[in-house]
Formats: sequence, C-alpha cells, structure tokens
Amino acid sequence: MSASIRLGFIVRRTNCGCKARRRATTIAESQQQDLERTLLYTLRIAFVGALRAKALLARAKENLDYFEKELSINRVRYQADIARVDRDRLLLQALPSRRWRRP
Repeated sequence: MSASIRLGFIVRRTNCGCKARRRATTIAESQQQDLERTLLYTLRIAFVGALRAKALLARAKENLDYFEKELSINRVRYQADIARVDRDRLLLQALPSRRWRRP
C-alpha cells in the first residue's frame, strides 16, 4: 500500500469515530435532559404529597379537637344523669383516636 492510501484510510476511520462520538454525546445529553425532567417531576409530586399530608394532619387534628369537645359536653351531661350507655359508647369511640394522639 502506498502512503497516500494509508493516510486516506486513517482519515476516513477518524471521521467515522468523530461521528460516532458526536452521536454518543447527543444521546448522553438527551438522556441527561430526560433525567433532569424526571427528577423535577418527582420532586414536584413529593412536594404536593407533603402539602396534602400536612393538610390532612391539620384536618385530623381539627376533627379530634371537635370530638374531644363533644366528649367533654357529654361528660357534663353524664354528671347531669344522661344514660350510662351513651357515655360508654362515646368513651369507646374515643379510644382509637386517643391511642394515636400525641401529647
């Protein structure tokens, strides 16, 4: 083989490598953008979930406070001779919520 043919072969081979590297770089950039979009989406979903959980907790506390007020009213009514069955029913309803309530 002559020197010019060898040089032409090397140049063509190098150009093929450059194209392949450019394609690989383009693919890697696209994958990076996909990962960033996915991460942002996941972060937004987690944030919305945290906000929903916070609102749910606030609503549960409001419900528990309301139930405690109702229970205290019925305690007063019991002292004024309401039926013992009604008082016991209310106390049994309060047990599950008191178990989970933080002081």
